[in-house]
Parts: sequence; C-alpha cells; structure tokens
Amino acid sequence: MIIILFGKPGVGKNFVGDVMAKNFGFYHYDADSDLPKYVVDKIKSGQLATDEDREKFYDIVIDNIKKLKKSFKNIVVSQALIKEKHRKMLLEKLPSIKFLWLQADKDIMAKRLLDREHFVSKNYADELDNLFEQPKIVCDIIKNNSTEEAIINQLESILQK
Repeated sequence: MIIILFGKPGVGKNFVGDVMAKNFGFYHYDADSDLPKYVVDKIKSGQLATDEDREKFYDIVIDNIKKLKKSFKNIVVSQALIKEKHRKMLLEKLPSIKFLWLQADKDIMAKRLLDREHFVSKNYADELDNLFEQPKIVCDIIKNNSTEEAIINQLESILQK
C-alpha cells in the first residue's frame, strides 16, 4: 500500500508519516528530502517554485517511490502537493496510491510553522496556503489538531477500508 499525505504547510504531514511508521509498519518517505538544491535555494530566498520545478521534482518522487516499492510493502509519502494537477500526475503514474488530506486549524498550523526548523518560512507557507487547491481526487481526511492517539484512531478507521 502506498499512501500520500498531502496538505498545507504546518498540518503535520511528517508527524503523521512518523506515526504511521511507528504504529502501522509503514516506511516513511519525506519527499522534501529529495527537493533539488536549486529549488530549496529558491524557497529559502522567498521565491515560489514554478510548476515546471514541481513537475521535475514529482518525476523524482515517482521514481523514488517505484524504487522503494521493491523493498517495502507499505510506504507513506509526505508532500504538500498544493496543486490538483500534480496529485493527478502522481495518480496517473502510480494508480494504486491512496491520498490522505491532512488538515489542521489555522492557528495550530501557524504555531507549528513558527516552532519548527525548516527551510520553508512562515511567509512562504502563507503564499503556498493561498495557492493550495481543494482536492477533487478521491481522498480521506485526517484532522491533526491534537494528539498522536487521535491520529492513530483516525488512521485505524481509514486503513481498515
């Protein structure tokens, strides 16, 4: 099973990915770890990545997921995927994937962004928030406002489907 965790910056994609690894035996792949240096440099300087940048990056992500499938039965991938066309691109190339849309209250997301050490600044995250497209693809929703136990309960229900 391959699950893609997506959502706005600060919703806790990596946290949920780690919960899935620890409690459900998934291999967690944080796709940001494979962002090309030139894209990271753009983001650090406050420039938005272009759609072309994202498409090249998602080709890398797709290739890496295919490689991981050879070694792991269950994989969870964390990646913002702010645009619907990129979600569809992944679904077209990996038709068996399942999407989980992570959500959190705005004030909680803002606090997480300010508390973490990450190359995505709060200002950049706000710009991505404005660009985020509501998904039309089939996906389940995880609300990440409270505890690990709450996430586990939601995941148990979703993973039983």
